Amino acid sequence: MFNYIERKKVVVVDDIMGSGKSTFAIQMINESPLTHRFLFVTPYLKEVERVKNATKHKRNFIDPDDKNPKGSKMHSLKQLLEQGEDIVTTHALFKEADEEILDLLTLHHYILIMDEVSEVVEKFDIKKSDINLLLNSNKIEVDSKGKVKWIDKEYDGKFNYLKSVIETDKVFLHNDTAFIWTFPIEAFQRFRQVYVLTYMFQAQIQRYYFDIHGLEYTMKSVGIVESETGSLAMTLKDGILTPRIVPVYELIDYRKPEVSRFKDLINICEDDKLNSIGISTSKQGFDNLTFSKLTKLKKSSLISKTLRNNLYNWFRHRNNVKSDQVMWTCPKDVRPIISPQGYSKGFVSSNARATNEFRDRTVVAYVLNRFMNPSIVGFFESYDVTVDQDLYALSELLQWLFRSAVRDDKPIELYIPSNRMRTLLKAWLSGEI
Repeated sequence: MFNYIERKKVVVVDDIMGSGKSTFAIQMINESPLTHRFLFVTPYLKEVERVKNATKHKRNFIDPDDKNPKGSKMHSLKQLLEQGEDIVTTHALFKEADEEILDLLTLHHYILIMDEVSEVVEKFDIKKSDINLLLNSNKIEVDSKGKVKWIDKEYDGKFNYLKSVIETDKVFLHNDTAFIWTFPIEAFQRFRQVYVLTYMFQAQIQRYYFDIHGLEYTMKSVGIVESETGSLAMTLKDGILTPRIVPVYELIDYRKPEVSRFKDLINICEDDKLNSIGISTSKQGFDNLTFSKLTKLKKSSLISKTLRNNLYNWFRHRNNVKSDQVMWTCPKDVRPIISPQGYSKGFVSSNARATNEFRDRTVVAYVLNRFMNPSIVGFFESYDVTVDQDLYALSELLQWLFRSAVRDDKPIELYIPSNRMRTLLKAWLSGEI
């Protein structure tokens, strides 16, 4: 039933959250010849178990562990690749791929399924003064393409971790102010086939990363095969095991998903008093809720107090819900500063994706005006790749928002004080984006 798309090795399966992308991938695995080998990469350990359970009647997926003489999951991953096992692991481990991993990928012609995009480009948390120190003390050098080389082989000090990463040839110096790490593009080229399951790929860092490396990909969506009867499955719904028919999915030509139904499901707070803290005073849309502004907050500041009060008011007085019914986010370092009393456990990281753990949450709050890190934007632009900051912000917001009950077509109450983010969401709901 499933045909591999050999013309372009990378297939981006781009569709709205909850459309059946992961179910399609599992169906494809279960119907593929046993001679095909799969590496399934997902963000969370709970999703690792889901993949193992969903394929166990056909295959034996194994996740790397540290139960080996080296006590290393990476060592375990290499052993499993060498043995040609079907493997499911996390993005965190996959990001550590080295030359040995790259060589092993071709040994058994692995097929990669990447559930959601990965952090393939990151900025190191290092001060410009430390970069200058490393340069001036001849610890590092930078070639004409900006790649950083560690030249002091005898070095042993506080930059040991940085040294180990630089020695993998994955770090670039951008604008003399920032170290940028990039995942080796060769990894995607070593697989027999690559499937990336996501939504709004055109807005994401991994898309820009593919562009700077000239890696071609084809865009697809998922559709239901009407001529085939689905399989019976049991789903935990409202605390009760409920039978349902799982449709048979297939890849179809890419089409923009219909999102109008969510307009009646996402009830956006329009209270001027609660939203006044997120009014932008600049053409770029910057306000007090950007990452850089929020991370500089002190607990005693007026903005911190206002955000704490607004969140408490939203959850307790406006919606009268308990902590296990809410979901809220902000930069993680700001969490203890603005966390509303009695609702701290409702915090969900702003980069959460590909998890169903919070699908029962019906009252949510997104306290962040999202922008891509300026150093990463500058890195892409140095390769003549233009970043759409608004589209990026919207895609990140939607990934987080669809962890909640709206994923199951249930109504939610949303507090989103940033005027820019609120405007972007409304434009998406109206089909303008």
